[in-house]
Amino acid sequence: MVRARAIIGRGSTFSGAAALLRRGAGAELSGHPQATEDTPPLLFDPEGDLWFPASASLPLDRAREAIAEYCRTGLRPESVRWQPGYWY
Repeated sequence: MVRARAIIGRGSTFSGAAALLRRGAGAELSGHPQATEDTPPLLFDPEGDLWFPASASLPLDRAREAIAEYCRTGLRPESVRWQPGYWY
């Protein structure tokens, strides 16, 4: 059981994608195993010009499902894959 302190989502209805950042003992980003060159990177911090990698982009419905799971359980969502985060 991995407790999550926060799930932060950043999305774009224009691109139809979102990325998730999970902070707990470390940081993890959502993972998209089928990311391609056409998968959009998403802005993380406009002031620092930091971007989520394209491999963190998820369809909006998958991101919503993961956020709803986190709200129900308070645990790291198992409905998405995770990859190491590198900003923290």
